[in-house]
Amino acid sequence: MEGVKVYGTFWNIGDKEVKNVTVTVIFTDAAHDRVVRKTVVEGVDLLPDGAVSVQFDAEYLRELTIPKTLVNETIQIEWEEDGQLKTLTSR
Repeated sequence: MEGVKVYGTFWNIGDKEVKNVTVTVIFTDAAHDRVVRKTVVEGVDLLPDGAVSVQFDAEYLRELTIPKTLVNETIQIEWEEDGQLKTLTSR
């Protein structure tokens, strides 16, 4: 078995409180034709100006590939701000 781990920290740098923050890590494994979504944070409210930070981690386990292949990781953050749903995606 082979593991791919993702660690991160996020916070709100804006001047408004954000609500219902959800963080999902998306593992795309082309060698095994899989896309695995792991929700690692759900329903968190963040105060403005970086007053609070949240850490997360996720792990994806798969069968070993020879030759070694890569798994692409994408982090998707969704939140509510001023009554609107917003999304940020990062690789």
